[in-house]
Amino acid sequence: MKRIFSILLIVALLFACIPQAFAKDTGTTTIIDLGDGARLIITLTEEVSSASPQRALKTKTSYKTVEYDKNGKTEWYATLKASFYYNSLTSKCTDASCPVSVVDANWSQQSKNVRTSGSTAIVDLVMYHKGQNKSVSYTLTLSCDKDGNVA
Repeated sequence: MKRIFSILLIVALLFACIPQAFAKDTGTTTIIDLGDGARLIITLTEEVSSASPQRALKTKTSYKTVEYDKNGKTEWYATLKASFYYNSLTSKCTDASCPVSVVDANWSQQSKNVRTSGSTAIVDLVMYHKGQNKSVSYTLTLSCDKDGNVA
């Protein structure tokens, strides 16, 4: 019985040591009206970690989503995910990715270029609508300052 209790206690302590993270909507949403009922909705979300504030080097992952909305229906969206480190002296973007999801089959991804530069993640995205023979271009950026503030 003591052995089982000891094992359970060790497992519980291991899980308690794992940093927990959750997503926090920053309330930062921008809407760009494209006319004809179409608009781009840009939303910023941060992943907040419960890591110790005493650590000299802190990490953060954030997301910025651009959504193409036509007459209240999402037709496609892309989410730029970026990982950063910062330490009150400097910050750096260490990784970036940007999956694209197409909801309306008339749309396709024409081009996408994801890159990092210093403390910024960047994606240049071009989406193409077959039926209307038109392209929509947008550049998403996500940056983190030395204090962990994301924009």
